[in-house]
Amino acid sequence: MPRTTIDDKLHGRSTPKVEHVLALVVAFRDYAAAAGNPLPREFCDEGAWRSECVAMDRALADPQSHDYRGMVARDILAAREGHTDNTAPPVTASAEPSETAWVEHVLRTVGPETAGRELPPKDATAMANVLQAAGRTEELGRLLRAAAGRSAQDVLTMSEAAGLNTGGQLIRLALQDHSIARMAALVKEAEHHHPDEAVGLIHLGVQYRPILNVVNLIKTIHTNGGSPFIGEILSAGLRGRSAREVSLFLIGLSGR
Repeated sequence: MPRTTIDDKLHGRSTPKVEHVLALVVAFRDYAAAAGNPLPREFCDEGAWRSECVAMDRALADPQSHDYRGMVARDILAAREGHTDNTAPPVTASAEPSETAWVEHVLRTVGPETAGRELPPKDATAMANVLQAAGRTEELGRLLRAAAGRSAQDVLTMSEAAGLNTGGQLIRLALQDHSIARMAALVKEAEHHHPDEAVGLIHLGVQYRPILNVVNLIKTIHTNGGSPFIGEILSAGLRGRSAREVSLFLIGLSGR
């Protein structure tokens, strides 16, 4: 990056792009590490900085939005300095920014895949709902495919907030990862924080799995402390199975 560009961005003469911010974050991180004074991990979280950039762009995209104050950076600094109160200037109430304008701006800036991977779950869900309402299925699909690779907590939080159609599509995409560990993580997350999602998730994720995969899933969940949804897993996993498959299931579960 040219020095003039760096100088412009640091002095606020032009708005930095996401790639400019991340380049500076990496440069500061590497310089500090090389000097023997590594920066705290929270200062170097590229996902948090990317979210900050999106929030800044959202504020800049709507002239009525004046409440962006670098929330992540401010909170980190306050915590490092030992402040427990919020000393930033009060935020005056303003009209809600246009969600459609924000969505358009984010799509132009980072694209649906990055939005699905990097935005906070609440914002990614809001964007998905706007795209769904507008009938923009191609961009919605790209956002959801990216979001499906997020943590079990994020996937279920987004699914629950997105509504039946979009949430169901996200769950189906997440379940395309057929690993036992992924399914077990989704079940455990549903058990603790999203019980209303659990039954549908289990039936979608278990019903057509090979019988030995169902056995391994139950064993994995049992190893991780068990679950009140084991009965649902058994019901979904054995529904419509042949007598031979049920026998294989019982043999596998007994460990013989």
